[in-house]
Amino acid sequence: MKYPEIIKELKAGTYRPVYLLMGDEPYFINKITDHIIEHAIEEDQKSFNQVVLYGQDLTPDQIIENAKRFPMMSDRQLVVIKEAKNVKKIHELLKYTQSPLDSTILLI
Repeated sequence: MKYPEIIKELKAGTYRPVYLLMGDEPYFINKITDHIIEHAIEEDQKSFNQVVLYGQDLTPDQIIENAKRFPMMSDRQLVVIKEAKNVKKIHELLKYTQSPLDSTILLI
């Protein structure tokens, strides 16, 4: 999908379980990421249901472990992976993406 289509869905309140954002233009990646972080989880629920992790410190198993947690007192949780290009063996996330948890938004 392209930026306008994704933003249209997000503004309508439709969130997919997995977003893999990539491309030559970081502006659009940042705009989508910012929108999801600002709107996907209610502000008072972010401390329990939103986590931001950085690729250089992660393994695919750690990402999957976070993504498979259930939200606390909320319908969903948000797991944001920044600098995902630094995750070694990131292809191992493919198994999770084929059957993601409905209550998690995994933003890579």
